[in-house]
Amino acid sequence: MTESARQQQWLARLEPDLRDLGQQIIAMRERGLRLSQKQDQSPVTDADHMADRELQKILQATHPFPVISEESYVPEKTLPDTYWCVDPIDSTKNFISGGDAFSINIALIENSKPIFGILFFPGQSLLAAGGRDLAARQIDGKGQLRELKASQVATDNLRLVVSSPGQGRMERLAPYLPGDHKIAVTKRMDGAGKFLHIASGEADLYPRLTHLCEWDLAAGQAIIEAAGGTVTTTAGTSINYGQRLDLRCPHFLAWGKKS
Repeated sequence: MTESARQQQWLARLEPDLRDLGQQIIAMRERGLRLSQKQDQSPVTDADHMADRELQKILQATHPFPVISEESYVPEKTLPDTYWCVDPIDSTKNFISGGDAFSINIALIENSKPIFGILFFPGQSLLAAGGRDLAARQIDGKGQLRELKASQVATDNLRLVVSSPGQGRMERLAPYLPGDHKIAVTKRMDGAGKFLHIASGEADLYPRLTHLCEWDLAAGQAIIEAAGGTVTTTAGTSINYGQRLDLRCPHFLAWGKKS
């Protein structure tokens, strides 16, 4: 089986299970969530833990690579060469507040790189996927497929998508951008949808100047790269996964298509 066929097979197996899991997550929210706090004071719910358990089963049935998940990861001395990297519910605050920007993030890391990724947004019935050997695509709740292609980045008309207004200030970004780049539009968004804005050509740059973890970035990076974009450190170097036991990622720039 070719790598392309294998990734197509993974997507075909995972999509129905993820849609079922998404319905379970939303149903739990409608019934009322049980909330607690992690050691870093960020919120977590019983739905996060349920999704973590179910994803472990789903991914092991798809292909039995080790699963490293935000809700159950215990730092070890070494990480495997190949592993599933998972955030059962990304943007938990948005989820708790009743929003639809939260997502299930799944990526396969191989030799320090994300080679396959899925972002599923249960509140929107929207699934996006892409990989090293899988063209980026978006599939809605009716099964309609749309190919994702990053836009050519224009230096004088940058469209930014950011997590907070401070991330888009030119004085903060200037050290990382060529001198001829000018910002035309800045849009703030919650959650992993920012990656899709780059992959679909709706934005040119997503700068992240605060730390995330691998499970926040990996799936989005795989999809952006499959759509023709790039994700690098702010110094312009490649991001290598599995290098830190806390799985923190460096600050990064997610770009559309660059010449």
